[in-house]
Formats: sequence, C-alpha cells, structure tokens
Amino acid sequence: MRTFLSKIVDYPAYLDACWQEHLKPRDPDAPTVISLFAGCGGSSLGYSMAGFQELLAVEWDDHAVETFKLNFPDVLVWHGDIGKLSVEECLRIAKLKPGELDVLDGSSSLPGILAP
Repeated sequence: MRTFLSKIVDYPAYLDACWQEHLKPRDPDAPTVISLFAGCGGSSLGYSMAGFQELLAVEWDDHAVETFKLNFPDVLVWHGDIGKLSVEECLRIAKLKPGELDVLDGSSSLPGILAP
C-alpha cells in the first residue's frame, strides 16, 4: 500500500484505500487480536488491514466507545474500567480458551496510563 517513508499525496484517497482493505473478508484462520484502550479504533483499523480478526475491544470513554461501534459494528466492545475486567471474563466474552489468542494489544495513547 505504502512504501517505507513515502509521502501521502492524496490523504482522503489513502484513507479510503485503508478502509477498503479493512472491509475485505477475513480468512477463516486469520490471526486474532483483543484491543485494550481501543479508543475509536486506530489500532483496530491497522490490525484489520493486516488481516487480523478482532474479537474484543476494551474502552472506558463513552464517546470513544460510540465512535468505535460506528467504525467497527462487528467487534464486541467491553465498555468500562479495564481494572475491573478479569482475564477470565475477557476470555469468556471473546469465546477463547487460554492460549488461543494471537495478540493482546495494549497500545494506550494516554501519557502515564501504563507508567507513572
């Protein structure tokens, strides 16, 4: 899609191409991801473009959750404080057994959220 360090000349067209890549069907054996601190879905778009199947998004912000659901209506969202979500509950919601998940994405964009 893009080469390393290439300039995006037509950003709207580039975003449309990214979205079209996201809309492609997933392979039955696509790698899986759960997105923590999902926001409105920036990481989710990247994972989708790379062929991943997102099983669950976790987000606490009301506006971000609303936007995420509009952007990714087929992805389950756990709306709440991540500190109150147990591993067992996360796996139950995503319909997974221990060891079945390929990627647990914890890419928070808030400074200090992962470290003081």
